[in-house]
Amino acid sequence: LLDFEDKKIFDFIQFDETYLPGITLRDDQVSSIRKCLRNPRGIVDLPTRTGKTEIFSGIVKLYQENVSEINRVLILEDGVRLMHQTAERFKKRGIKSVGRLGDKKYEIDEQVVVCTIDSLYSYFQKEESKEFIKSVKVVIIDEVQHLAAQSYKSIVSTFEDLDILLGFSGTPLENRENPFLNPRDTAIIGCLHKTVVRISSQYFIDAGIISEPNVFFLNYDFKRIPVFIQNYQKVYDRFMVNNQKRNEVAVNIVKYCQPKDLSILLSVRIVNHGKVLLSMLKGLPKVVFSFGGNTNISNYSKELESLYSNKISDIIYEKDFETKFIYFSEDFDVEAEINSKRMTTLIGSSVFDEGRDIPNLDGIVLLAGGASHVKTIQRPARALTRSDTRTKSFIVDFEDDVHAYLKAHSKKRK
Repeated sequence: LLDFEDKKIFDFIQFDETYLPGITLRDDQVSSIRKCLRNPRGIVDLPTRTGKTEIFSGIVKLYQENVSEINRVLILEDGVRLMHQTAERFKKRGIKSVGRLGDKKYEIDEQVVVCTIDSLYSYFQKEESKEFIKSVKVVIIDEVQHLAAQSYKSIVSTFEDLDILLGFSGTPLENRENPFLNPRDTAIIGCLHKTVVRISSQYFIDAGIISEPNVFFLNYDFKRIPVFIQNYQKVYDRFMVNNQKRNEVAVNIVKYCQPKDLSILLSVRIVNHGKVLLSMLKGLPKVVFSFGGNTNISNYSKELESLYSNKISDIIYEKDFETKFIYFSEDFDVEAEINSKRMTTLIGSSVFDEGRDIPNLDGIVLLAGGASHVKTIQRPARALTRSDTRTKSFIVDFEDDVHAYLKAHSKKRK
């Protein structure tokens, strides 16, 4: 374990809310940065959508300008999109020498390297990485709930004599009061030792920083079958993916929201479920399904073909869904389309469970099910950014009592 008890290198650093260019830091952000400098090893527990990227932008810039322009700073991200988003934000905030490792980027000669965990893990298997590892003195882990994974633990344990080791998340621990009851929480605490910043969701709601979530658990009709299905995959396929009544509830919500120009995310777990919903929404405009590999598709219409003529890669009739789908090209920016409300209904697969930035969403319908603590908190957070015209968001989930497995999951989510 690394010894941070004698780290006094940040005691002299002074800054205020105007320190980062292009933004005025809020009081809670200034306070969080100061706490991190006083306690440079630990967990920063802040709700999603509250600007944690600006906090570690401040930490990195202060370190670069006041401590060292040579010591390397490493930011660990769980995915490509977050890596690019963080790197661009750093440049915007005046941080110099920012590079990326991942998504075919190999910019490891820069002082500040934002990387995906998979690319960093692969790089660390190479002999040439040894000098790089020695040069790293600051490690910041975004979405630190993943730290219990072997790839994260093996990487973090490689470093010696760090000046800063911080993990950020809105859901860092499942049991904040007693993390030692949970193996995942125990692994995270074992590495980071303690929580150095924690601010409740209610503070940010009262301060008008995130919108007030209004949660609805809806019932739906379902004809029970006389046989108990034990295989979970079969249960999920029958009672979730192809549950006509449950899916119809989501379709009716979209029909209610579209005339009111409300943006909505239908959250699903697997691609087939998204295509089922998309085909059920045939005839409704402004609907797009986004899933892995930056794939974005819509139901075919002449209007969409005309509107996005320069952003269509293919038009395919898929027999299984009896639907013709438009496949958009790679430069189709689904977040921009939803934020501008050129599209208002987004069906999103698990790639939207964490970290995606869609501030203009008015609500979310959770169709993915499951009982994961992290996903249950993270998924709705996509719709919790407060706007100038909206102070509340809606979150819709389901009373899934059609099978014992799903009933237990629904109860746990609630």
